[in-house]
Amino acid sequence: DPDLWRNHFHSSQHELGRNFVGYKNERVDELFELTRNEFNQKKRAAQFREIQALIYEDQPHLFLWNYSMLHGFNKRLRGVQFSPAGVFLFFPSHRGWWAPREQPSL
Repeated sequence: DPDLWRNHFHSSQHELGRNFVGYKNERVDELFELTRNEFNQKKRAAQFREIQALIYEDQPHLFLWNYSMLHGFNKRLRGVQFSPAGVFLFFPSHRGWWAPREQPSL
């Protein structure tokens, strides 16, 4: 969930979070609050796009790269779920994976 970035860019996270540079934009803060109460995925996505555009405009960090990851899984593995952040950065992530005992290895 993109709400993970609240910890980096919401002004309330300067003291106790990961907003180390003290970034503050009242509209970004407002949008992060709105996304927590919006259940319509299209509206929520639009709010996150606006957050992203504002942060890009303000440039509180120098964004140098974006990495891609490729994951491979055995066909026996069950319970694998993906989020917009990847396969490991959410709950239950790998803790929800399992493989049936009776199925032979492929």
